[in-house]
Amino acid sequence: MDTQIFTKDSKYLMLAFDHRGSYAKMIDPFSKEAAIDIKKQIIEAVYDQMSGVLIDLDYGFPAYTQIVRSEIKPFLLPVEKSGYREENGERITEISHTAKELKQLGATGVKLLVYFNPGYKSALKQLAITKKVMEEAREAGMPFFLEIVNYDNDSDSGRVVRSLERFLNHGIYPDVYKLEYPGSVENAQRITQLLESRKIPWIILTRGTDFNNFVHQLEISVQAGCSGFLAGRSIWQEGPKLKTQEKKDKFFKEILPGRFKLISDIVLNPSNQ
Repeated sequence: MDTQIFTKDSKYLMLAFDHRGSYAKMIDPFSKEAAIDIKKQIIEAVYDQMSGVLIDLDYGFPAYTQIVRSEIKPFLLPVEKSGYREENGERITEISHTAKELKQLGATGVKLLVYFNPGYKSALKQLAITKKVMEEAREAGMPFFLEIVNYDNDSDSGRVVRSLERFLNHGIYPDVYKLEYPGSVENAQRITQLLESRKIPWIILTRGTDFNNFVHQLEISVQAGCSGFLAGRSIWQEGPKLKTQEKKDKFFKEILPGRFKLISDIVLNPSNQ
């Protein structure tokens, strides 16, 4: 499936903003109107720079439809429910929509988030769920972005690589892999080696780390063959928590666009690092 519509100069400069439950907790006092309005402001702040965006149906989609621009940027919608179902202490993904349903809503592609631990019994169930979503996306003619988030093995530096190997060995070849920072340049290079023969790009997620740390992770990943980012909380998480309009204005008009430009430059001009 061609994913070039999501790129700029063949690189993925994407905003991740499909957060639902965790995002709602940031809004104080919470109202759906406030949640939609803040999402609209954040998306607008980086709209001209981003090559695409990942949004949710609850707050992001209503916000996105209010944005008026001459250039329409492509957007992903998630197929999974927010969070996960716990089963014997393990995390199981629950699906809320099909790729066909999201296509009918106007989505340009679909995203699936899978919590994964290759040593758990639930791994096979998570792999089966992923494969089914991948097949549905192909049937619908929709680009498929797969996000793998590891858990309960944070001290294991090779966890991202081993999880990726499990998915590949299971015949799961999405159009784009969205992965955590793998812990080292050697692991990042190994990811590139695993995927380049299949011509599958990989991009990095932020996982809520602080912005400066994400910059460091992105620099290493890009040098090792990463094709960009789908950046979330690390670049925008302070915004919803700000109490005064003055601080919010500064964040949306200066800080957030500046951050997005910095990480975009890292991806587009890796030789300058």
